[in-house]
Amino acid sequence: MASPVRRRCAPPSTPSRRRRHLAAELLRRIEDVGAAARIAHDAGALLIVVADPLALGILATPGEEGADIAVGEGQSLGNYQDFGGPGFGFFAARKELTRRLPGRIVGETVDGEGRRGFVLTLQTREQHIRRESATSNICSNHALNALAGLVYLSWLGKEGLPALGLQLARSAAYLRERLLGVPGIEPYTRGPVFRELAVTLPVAAGGVVAALAERGYLAGLDLGRFRPDLGPRPAARRERAPHARRDRRLRRGGEGLP
Repeated sequence: MASPVRRRCAPPSTPSRRRRHLAAELLRRIEDVGAAARIAHDAGALLIVVADPLALGILATPGEEGADIAVGEGQSLGNYQDFGGPGFGFFAARKELTRRLPGRIVGETVDGEGRRGFVLTLQTREQHIRRESATSNICSNHALNALAGLVYLSWLGKEGLPALGLQLARSAAYLRERLLGVPGIEPYTRGPVFRELAVTLPVAAGGVVAALAERGYLAGLDLGRFRPDLGPRPAARRERAPHARRDRRLRRGGEGLP
């Protein structure tokens, strides 16, 4: 029998299975990266891992698990959310692949007469595209955000990052235990999680999230906004929220359930 990881790596055979396949990352489960690496390498492919940098203090690194390339979002490293940006990303690869890392991404296209050509893709700077279409200029960059991430990691140190990761994992475990103690709430994300998880509610998740927002609580994300057929919502934890505040939030949330 195929392993769970191997089944998820198989190409989805139907649209509904394809949707579930694409939702795996959204539901925040910790996957067996080592098993995925072996499957990819047996097929002659490279494995790319999207990693949460705060988890790398307590989990094995992508390289230790056999990944060839690791990418991720660094906003959680000392940067404010700022309504979605700006942030900074990170991109790492094995030593033998470093010469192949893109400084610019080149894509293939055709011109107005159908002739094959190559262009710089995902470029919004005025030195690359028409000035009237540009959304940034040559002076803009995310170096300040990356510097904030560097200062944050330096402040945490080699002991602080694992301690923070452990605190987040314990908070998520505490939250899951308390959530599943509320009548009507069922687990959706199964297996190990780090700092987020998804649950199924007996009522529309959007209504519960909105009701708690009116009372000053950020409950989580209603996944129905992105997947109407999904229904559950993930509840995200922050390292600064004490248990007493979480308990108040859970009590308030339970008042909105039948």
